[in-house]
Amino acid sequence: MSKKPEQVKLTTEEAKALQEQVLNGEELSAKQRELLAGLISFNLWLQQQLSHASFTIKKLKKLFGFSTEKKSPPPMM
Repeated sequence: MSKKPEQVKLTTEEAKALQEQVLNGEELSAKQRELLAGLISFNLWLQQQLSHASFTIKKLKKLFGFSTEKKSPPPMM
């Protein structure tokens, strides 16, 4: 599983609701099953990348959409 799977984006509320449904043994819709499969695929891929040390902090930030803030120079006096 070296090909990067599609990143799954959920809000905290969506993730908690899905987790509750799974833990309570509730019936999942086809969309929810697909979402869960995507989460598992992405998790496995990320674990593999991290275990092979092929990911840098810069790559992780880019993967999850974090931008680096550039510090402005101090004001001249």
